[in-house]
Order: sequence, then C-alpha cells, then structure tokens
Amino acid sequence: KQYSEGNIKRAEILKNLGFCYKLCGQYDVAKECLEKSYAVYKENPDKNGIEVAEVSLYLGNLYTSLGKYKEARALLEKSLLFSEKFFGKRHMAAASSRIHLGILYKRMGFYKEAVEVVEKALSIYKGQAKDTDIYQAWTKVLLGSTYGNMGFYEKALKSCQVGINGYKIYYNDDNYELGRSFIHL
Repeated sequence: KQYSEGNIKRAEILKNLGFCYKLCGQYDVAKECLEKSYAVYKENPDKNGIEVAEVSLYLGNLYTSLGKYKEARALLEKSLLFSEKFFGKRHMAAASSRIHLGILYKRMGFYKEAVEVVEKALSIYKGQAKDTDIYQAWTKVLLGSTYGNMGFYEKALKSCQVGINGYKIYYNDDNYELGRSFIHL
C-alpha cells in the first residue's frame, strides 16, 4: 500500500514477485503480478525499456507455460526488440530473449524458426567471456532436441553430447539439470 498503482517501484516489486510465483508453480498469481507490472512499464517504454524487455520475457515465458502461444510470441518478440534496442544485438539479454523465443517456436512445432533464433543466441554466447559456457551448454542441448524433432538425428546427438559435456564442467553427475539434459539424447 506504500506505492500507488502506477508507481515504478511497485511495478518492480510485482515483476520480481511474478517471477518467483512462476518458479513456485503459482501461475495465476504470477500472471496477475506480471501483467500489472507490464502495464506500468509499457506506459513509458523509452524510459523503462530495460524493464519492458525483462517483464516481457517473464510474462512471455509464463504464457508459453500456460500454452498461450500467440500472447507469448508477441511478448517474447517485444522482449527481443527492447533487449536489442537498449543493450545491443550481441548482448546476453538479446541472446536470452532469442533462447526463449526458440523454446516457444519449438513448442509450436516451428522447428526451422527455433533453430534460427537459437543458433543466433549461441553465436552471441560464444562471443562472450568464458563464464557463458553454461549458456552454451544449455543452448546446445536445446538445439539438439530441436534437431531431433526435425529428424536430423546425428546432428541432434552431436549437439546434445557437446551440451552435456559443457554441463559436466559445472555440475556433478547427480545434478538435476545434467540429468534432465540426457532426456534429449
């Protein structure tokens, strides 16, 4: 109650709460928080462009999880647009937007489009510092899974194996993320 409806601080709090609620599987509450946050930020996109990019990404991911692909696509494309505008086309934020757009395209069965945006994200990650290796690993597994959906099984296997080897640098053999990546083989 300390901040009014259109207050930027309130929007930031709602954005962070929405992100947390989504992680906890409370999608209805997450949706409410993120939509309220987005409504404030989009009122002044030139001033709040970074926040528009971030909350668009969070809300787009939520809509993807809910199967609302049309809404998710519009928001994830907006996230990419604002990430590139405010950070640059080769920034990690732009790569992240591309990855999540690729996940959406894959779920929609648009495998060619998924591969295109994910490969662009991978090229950004490869151009960054060594600490992005985990991102490259995750991206390789996603690409491998998508290649498999397209029937390119050798390419899928190679990409997944490279990704899994990248994960092994960061995770123990009993790690959830590492184990989950084997599903894609």
